[in-house]
Amino acid sequence: MLYLVMAGRKKINWKKKIGWLGYMLLIPSLIANLFLFDNQKDQKSTYLVRGVIDGDTFVTEDYSIVRFLGVSAPELDYCGGVEAKEYLESELVGKRVTLEVLKRENGRQLAYVYLNGEMVNAMILKSGWFDYTGAEKKYGDLLKPNYYEAKEAKRGIFGPKCTQMENPDNPKCLIKGNIGQSSNNSGGKIYHFPGCWRYDDVIVEKDRGEEWFCSEKEAEQAGYVKSKNCYGKTFKVQP
Repeated sequence: MLYLVMAGRKKINWKKKIGWLGYMLLIPSLIANLFLFDNQKDQKSTYLVRGVIDGDTFVTEDYSIVRFLGVSAPELDYCGGVEAKEYLESELVGKRVTLEVLKRENGRQLAYVYLNGEMVNAMILKSGWFDYTGAEKKYGDLLKPNYYEAKEAKRGIFGPKCTQMENPDNPKCLIKGNIGQSSNNSGGKIYHFPGCWRYDDVIVEKDRGEEWFCSEKEAEQAGYVKSKNCYGKTFKVQP
């Protein structure tokens, strides 16, 4: 046992103190390594897809909830929502995917997803049932071409089922309800009718929850307000 004696002071057991110092240094090191291991695991891990919640969110075998980055599907009660979910189920359920998790939000992992080496985020955009929401350049270069291809071909939500200039179900209901489409009413729910400035340019995107209405009263009851392009005008209900 090594002891040092100093005048007027008690003996100090340096071996014991060095031992405790080693433990104190070891604990933070272990914690750091566990964090790095967990972080690496999250960044690139492979999981079996157990099920699909909606068109842009699924559940893995360990019950983690994963949402695609750069891609968005319509809500299930909007045009195209069910189709997007069914498409994703056919492509992923029962298969193993690799996750590149970049963020966590509201209990979900936000990730770029790979199946057999192909990025699923980019692949599903080709179907037309998904919208592109933006991504870092290296990912956007993969996503955007598929998005524009589907849009130009008018597939999925870009087809007449969900994207409409005219009302195919009831031609007499001509009021177009838009969500956040006007610079005059940014972010709000507004409606337009024949006689309003640029009415013919307004598109109803039903995959976003936009709607057709038969009267101004009906539109206002649904929470829409008249566009500033229509002020001073009144819609005449079609006979």
